[in-house]
Amino acid sequence: MPKCVVAVAVRHQNPRIFVLLLGCFSNIQLFYLASQDYFNCSDDKKDIEVEVGGAPTTLQYTRITLNRLTTAFFLFGFFHCFAQGIIQSLLFSVDSEYNALLKKVTVAANVPFFVGSTLRMCDYLPHDDTSCSDVFTINRPPNQNVRHSNELITENNFVWRAGLEGSGFSVTPLDNTTYSVTLKLLKGESGSIILSQTCIQTLLLPSQDLSNFRRENLAFIFLQFWLFDSVPHLLAGIGARILLTAWSAYTIWRTHHLSSVYRALLSNPGTPCSVDFFPIYFSTRSSLEIPDLVLNLTALSIMIWTVLRVYAVQLYKRVGAPAHILRIHKFFMAMQACLQLEVYILPAGMGLWIDQLFNTYINHISEHTVIYKGVFIFYTVVRIPSTMVSICCCSMSFRWLSRGWYWDGTRFGTKERNGCSVIFVGFLFLLCESLMLYSQVYRWTFIMWANLACFTVAYIIVIVACIILGIVCLRNFDQGLAQYLASSNFAPEVFQHREDMDIEKAPLPEFPFRKLHTIYPGCVFPSSANPSGHTAVANSKDRIRIHLYQAVRRDSGVVFIVGEKECHLNGSHRSCADSW
Repeated sequence: MPKCVVAVAVRHQNPRIFVLLLGCFSNIQLFYLASQDYFNCSDDKKDIEVEVGGAPTTLQYTRITLNRLTTAFFLFGFFHCFAQGIIQSLLFSVDSEYNALLKKVTVAANVPFFVGSTLRMCDYLPHDDTSCSDVFTINRPPNQNVRHSNELITENNFVWRAGLEGSGFSVTPLDNTTYSVTLKLLKGESGSIILSQTCIQTLLLPSQDLSNFRRENLAFIFLQFWLFDSVPHLLAGIGARILLTAWSAYTIWRTHHLSSVYRALLSNPGTPCSVDFFPIYFSTRSSLEIPDLVLNLTALSIMIWTVLRVYAVQLYKRVGAPAHILRIHKFFMAMQACLQLEVYILPAGMGLWIDQLFNTYINHISEHTVIYKGVFIFYTVVRIPSTMVSICCCSMSFRWLSRGWYWDGTRFGTKERNGCSVIFVGFLFLLCESLMLYSQVYRWTFIMWANLACFTVAYIIVIVACIILGIVCLRNFDQGLAQYLASSNFAPEVFQHREDMDIEKAPLPEFPFRKLHTIYPGCVFPSSANPSGHTAVANSKDRIRIHLYQAVRRDSGVVFIVGEKECHLNGSHRSCADSW
């Protein structure tokens, strides 16, 4: 049985694009890959038509079930998304459980913040000797006049294993003038323990860390659904997956590091508490973080190796685009990828910072809280309306980005001043972020909380890239991309074109070229019944538009579009002229 290429005509209202949309869900990220599919067929030719303007549910189902590859990618992405969501939810549950115990203790004691390898209690930023006092230094013999919790349990110097293994505790302040707190065992257990002032001050560090871990877990849970709901560019998906994989690897090291720190501060003999508050916490967290890293590595390898390879090899190769048009289009696609990343990175980073500002000690010691709230309101006013549009349409990020989302300085007659406004507001956002780094409080939070630092650095990198690419696109204004794309009815925001795969630069085919075949209105190839490949015309005097194809036998089986001609038929005579 001979093989034939199946051309897919995708209609979006009037424009016709001859491409095969391969919708792939990888990590619940929808990609449009240009491809050709092969079927065993007879001389009867096949023409598949997909209506882009149809019902969204039907369209999504068509993309998912197009072939085995799309179905497999969807199933992988679907289960991967929910697996990571479940893992992050379990981490959030574990962090919340242990944080609840420490928070009950520290809230009952009503003590302020501390910092340092030598534990210090401070009430102002920046920290200095006048605003801080030493609490505990690791490996220093404790003050013999201080009563420690282990003294109330036994005369021996051992560690009391508290934990949360089904026993539970009741926290009772001794009085209103001291920091001491009594922990009473429940469920039939006998005994109680009094935590000294020094011990409770030490507990502020893990309490603060666990609160931040809960915020991180929520941010990454929402990230899974952001990937599910959007249709960003392939580079944006790979960039987000790289960030997730790097962070997953970091959290494994951080868990091991904090286990050693808390053991030296809380549970080792001679420490102010001598209580193991985390008997199974770190082992439980590690058992969840390792599968999370494996899933991220798997997703990253599949995206970079499989999806990118398929995208590069099976890309539908356009013929006739000059090199400078391809270069302009690549800059536009790079800018679109950066804008897609900003859709989540900026709201997530600002949300983490505002949560710190409103719900932690920073709200009480910061001198410029009003200014920080003003910056947050500015971000909200500029960003929220267009973010809602982004959620609904999966195509725009912020209001200023919506003006330049499909803007590459050339497309759809976008005016040059719109490009200037995009660059201006980008500089404005970068200026606001730079002013935030000038703040002592923000810098302190940046240093102490790696997750906020990660989002901040990522956002700065992305916004700088957007500004640079915006300037490049502005210089490309009115350089011919809009005219070229309009003449070919091609959607530039969907596909890229590899310059090294250009037909003008490709090696000569193994087999000689066939003759040109006219195709109207669908895909018609030479056959025994119609060796010329010409379609029959009902009225020979009609003026029609025909599509000319040049079939080239290649390993990739690509059918190259040669062009369009406007023809006038009069009996056996035919005169044609190029329509573009």
